[in-house]
Amino acid sequence: IGFCAMAVFVIIAALKFSKDVKTFEKVVCPGVLRVLGDCKDKLALNKSMELHCGKSFNSPFIFGILRPGVYIPKPILSRVNERELSHILLHELSHYKRRDLLCNLFSTVATMLHWFNPLVWFAMKMMRTDIECACDAHVLENLKDDESTPYGMTIIKLSTLISVPHRNRTLCVYFHEGKGQIERRINMINMFRKGSYK
Repeated sequence: IGFCAMAVFVIIAALKFSKDVKTFEKVVCPGVLRVLGDCKDKLALNKSMELHCGKSFNSPFIFGILRPGVYIPKPILSRVNERELSHILLHELSHYKRRDLLCNLFSTVATMLHWFNPLVWFAMKMMRTDIECACDAHVLENLKDDESTPYGMTIIKLSTLISVPHRNRTLCVYFHEGKGQIERRINMINMFRKGSYK
């Protein structure tokens, strides 16, 4: 019963997201697409990806294993400069490069199978935090040494922009980061040294 209930929740969330995707706008601004192209080159990514923006979510994310796409809230896209946008896109593309999307899929299945075990829920929560820190390290490994502080400032700015309560609770629960998680990421960025990613 627990497994079926969670499966129904996941399916409903997926169907709702598929419906919401149709309302998102495909970004065609040459300047933004140029930044996306530069980020893909920096990470040596050849996969074709589209960039979308919308108002029904409040945090940037990448979605799709076979046909990945990057999604950025419209208010955030209009309030970040080119360097901050580059940091955001590098982070999301790093999730794809590191195969974090597959990892998240397996963690969701594991949670569904072990829905009764609080240790699994806790482990999956900590794993997602670890994934974010590892992704930050991957980005920093591909940035210049003097970009660490600006990258950290981008994360802080982004956290303030997405901290406003949002009507899309499903996406909020999945992509929301607490204050402790943000602090851990900032501490990792401060202590990061080139070559330490692996």
